[in-house]
Amino acid sequence: MKPLKFIFFGLLLMTSCAPDVILVGKVNMISNRNINPGDESYVFISAYQGASKQDIKKTRHKSIEDAVDGTVRQVPGGEFLTNVKIYFVKDEYYMVEGDVWGRSNNSGTVTETVKGFKSGDRVQYQKRMGTIISIVDSKECLVQLDGDSFGTKMEYEKIIKIDVNIQPNANSNSNNSNSENSNNQNNSNNNTPSVNETQNGYKVGETVKYLSKRYVPAQWVTGEIISITADRLSVVIRYYTNGKEKTETVSSYNLSRI
Repeated sequence: MKPLKFIFFGLLLMTSCAPDVILVGKVNMISNRNINPGDESYVFISAYQGASKQDIKKTRHKSIEDAVDGTVRQVPGGEFLTNVKIYFVKDEYYMVEGDVWGRSNNSGTVTETVKGFKSGDRVQYQKRMGTIISIVDSKECLVQLDGDSFGTKMEYEKIIKIDVNIQPNANSNSNNSNSENSNNQNNSNNNTPSVNETQNGYKVGETVKYLSKRYVPAQWVTGEIISITADRLSVVIRYYTNGKEKTETVSSYNLSRI
């Protein structure tokens, strides 16, 4: 009986020490619906959906199919997921994380703004800065705080949007009415952010790589930064595929240096 008791004790110890969340698999694409991967009307809608700690802890999906539906339905218009990670939670439930794709509107893009916030906005939470990576619903968005590799759901009332175009007005205290117009012109120039470098240090002319959402499933693309947006958060990448030149606007926070 002693060997059996020892084995039972060992199994009990292993179970009690097992992690609450286990990554059980990764897939390029997953859907519970019939879709055509070559259909160009599908567009990228939301990144890292289902990736927050709150989502994983609250999941009660008993099957992978239910978990897929639960993640896709969080995003209006969502139909399938790419870059998928599947988790087994508390030895009982499943959670699925991934990028949500769906049908485009008439303009060919999906853009959602809630209470003045949208994906890509820089925000402040308490004393930390971060970037909104997706809109969840009318109450919350998914924010990736600087230094974190994951997103965290946050209520709009608890974050502050950062206006990256605001610059100090060095001439605002001038009392010389004759130079007022000149000062205003200088202030206007000061308020225009540099478009030669992004907020996180990428410059025009650099060669970078990123995971392009233009393809299903997403593919790694290498290209050159040819311009930077006025808010210094996104860049325009030029790359070549099958001998054809293409361009794509990408968040600078999704880039990697070669």
